Amino acid sequence: TVRYAHMGLPYEPEVSVGVQGQPSSGLFGSLRVKLGEWPVHAEIAHENFGMTSASAKALDAGLTANRIGLEAQWGGELGVLSGKLNVYDISDNNSLRTTSIKLAPSWRPLGLNFKPYASIDTRDLKFNTPNYWSPADGSGTLGLGATAEWSEKDWYFVLAGQLGTRIYGEAGSSWSASISAQRWLNRETAVTANLWGMSSIRDGARYKAHSLSLKLD
Repeated sequence: TVRYAHMGLPYEPEVSVGVQGQPSSGLFGSLRVKLGEWPVHAEIAHENFGMTSASAKALDAGLTANRIGLEAQWGGELGVLSGKLNVYDISDNNSLRTTSIKLAPSWRPLGLNFKPYASIDTRDLKFNTPNYWSPADGSGTLGLGATAEWSEKDWYFVLAGQLGTRIYGEAGSSWSASISAQRWLNRETAVTANLWGMSSIRDGARYKAHSLSLKLD
């Protein structure tokens, strides 16, 4: 994979081109640009949809997707409002649209380290397929969560949690939580750990996932 970004050029272009091997080989890439003075970015991409959807079946099927994305953020005295829209044209003739809107208010009832937020996430497709998560009636979730952050010059520690409820479609009650920590051992070496877990409704059943990662820089 080769990535290049030039913040000094008009539109601040970011280009990525990569070759992937088995089980789904091909040439993939993306172009991301900034639109105007506000932090609004547009992106076009050709992706390995098996990796995008985190689905072994989609990988085995060799699915790819063309994507158009839009991302924006606005900040003021009341807080920060951010949003994302992604539209996928998948090689199995399906189409996918995802949206995410998040409001992080300036209100900090538990102190400056605790940052509450509210979010809305949606997922809509043309048809359902067993190859990846594709709710026939779509999925819309309202989430309420918070992050808590502590840091010094040689370490940081972050806690995050969210509870979700159904807005429409096959969505149901959900939760997610994560712990992230990093410690610099000296000027040249750092250790980072991330623990994450979630539970939601997918394909009419309770879906759970978790991950643990350790990184040495």
